[in-house]
Amino acid sequence: MRTCLLLLLFVLAPVPAFALNPACPARDGGEGWSAGCFTVEDNARVLKPEYLRKLKFGKSGKAVLLIEDPREVVAVDRRGRVVVPGIYHAGDFDYPSAPRGVARFESNGKCGFFQSRTFKVLVPAEYDHCHSFHDGETAFACKDCENYCTEIECQNARMVGGQGFAFDAEGRLLRRFAVLGLDQACPHGIEKLVEEGHYRYLKCKDDPNGPFKLR
Repeated sequence: MRTCLLLLLFVLAPVPAFALNPACPARDGGEGWSAGCFTVEDNARVLKPEYLRKLKFGKSGKAVLLIEDPREVVAVDRRGRVVVPGIYHAGDFDYPSAPRGVARFESNGKCGFFQSRTFKVLVPAEYDHCHSFHDGETAFACKDCENYCTEIECQNARMVGGQGFAFDAEGRLLRRFAVLGLDQACPHGIEKLVEEGHYRYLKCKDDPNGPFKLR
């Protein structure tokens, strides 16, 4: 009987406000926003109007938000509309320190490039893999390809297979090219290959006649 009464009290007890309303932004002092702070209008994510006053907009007229669970960095305009989703931000060559401001973003499993100063999309998210703008001159992307890490920590990677695309800092297509397949990626053979889930690692054998090869 006592168990039944406790269960009844639990069911009838008022639900705390924080359980019904998402933290926009987080109440614990963090900067994360809940996905529940957003709604969908015309197939686009939009921050609910009551939270717009909490945003701090930069000179570009955009505000950058961190959404928790799943973790995602996005840029929104003054209407609260997400204009750049899935901003890459973990690497040295990504937002906000991307060379010449050309940064990467992801949408619906595809990637593209945007200008981090204005948050203008330079290259739409239509590619399977995008490499950061390392040399300050060219950005590379590919379709129907795989991305293989060339270091265990995956700080560097190479595209394998499919079609490659090179873009300049304005997002203009410079050239298309065929990306070498796995059977041609290593001129002197493969030393180590790991393919586990989404993780890909490729280490090529050194040139036996290279200047740094011990004899």
